[in-house]
Amino acid sequence: MSKHDPRGQTWSPNHWRRMGRLRWFALACGLLTTPSLAQHASLSVFEPPKGTVSPVAPGDLSHPVFDTTTSVPDRTTAKNSTDMLVAEVEGRKITLGNVKDTIETLPPELAGQDFQILYPRVVEEIMYRTALSIRAREEELDQDPMVQRRIQASADHILANAWLHKHLESGITEAMVLARYDRDIGSRPPPEEVRLRLFLAETDKQARETIAALRAGADFATLARQSSKDPTAANGGDVGFKPWSAVLPEIAGVAQGLMAGELAPVPVRTRFGWVVFRVDERRTGTRPSFAEVRNDLAAAMEQERAKAVAEDVMKAMVIHTFAFNGSERPDLDDPGPSRGDR
Repeated sequence: MSKHDPRGQTWSPNHWRRMGRLRWFALACGLLTTPSLAQHASLSVFEPPKGTVSPVAPGDLSHPVFDTTTSVPDRTTAKNSTDMLVAEVEGRKITLGNVKDTIETLPPELAGQDFQILYPRVVEEIMYRTALSIRAREEELDQDPMVQRRIQASADHILANAWLHKHLESGITEAMVLARYDRDIGSRPPPEEVRLRLFLAETDKQARETIAALRAGADFATLARQSSKDPTAANGGDVGFKPWSAVLPEIAGVAQGLMAGELAPVPVRTRFGWVVFRVDERRTGTRPSFAEVRNDLAAAMEQERAKAVAEDVMKAMVIHTFAFNGSERPDLDDPGPSRGDR
């Protein structure tokens, strides 16, 4: 038996079965707002590049998620007709405004998709989310203390951003960003780059045995391919040229004192494991162009302005901080004794 939409669209049982499959796009909408999965899985001793997004893909966007007999609105309509009803789930209305808000949370490579293709995917994702939230409320999950804390945190985040958007002065101009580039990058000498070859060991003992083998004449690339746990193992441990800012501080602190071709005398312990490395080459790098760093500089400037405004707001409020033992402590950086010391 088919279900009939009040606007004249008939959705067959086959359609509902198709919608029941959780497609990649629904996952992408939910997971792209979290830190990169690749970031957590990597064992590289180099920091992940800024702006890394989750590898979870939206799947094939060339086919419609659900067949519709009504035309899809364009972006202008979505922007100017936010109250237009596009779907209902158990009486909960979903509007073009909800669609617009969801699209704005997507990374540019998804948000920039053809709207005619993107629109039905977003509507479907909102329908999934709405249906699940209805069931969650029916089971009173919204009364769970942890859920309430997270709801409050999300609301605070949205309200804080809305307040900053309203009260910050005129935006960062291109001239301001260019001046920051000249001050921080253009007027400074080009950064030095280093080419390291590394071996990631699971234990200090394995790392020291590797150093002993290298000093005895073993080939670094061969050892790395055979036993290193770092993703660079396939390349013989060669990570290519990187600026010092991309190297973990604990490794950079040792490597900066080594000459080209010199092996680090002892393993360096990192959050990934014990690292044996050799400095293969050092060279003068090139400055990034203004176009390459413009967005990062503008974002940093906006953050600085937001922080300054937030600090002024806090100065006008009564604020207390407490140690873990319950006593009031003015120094927020020192929480006092741990719970186990009570």
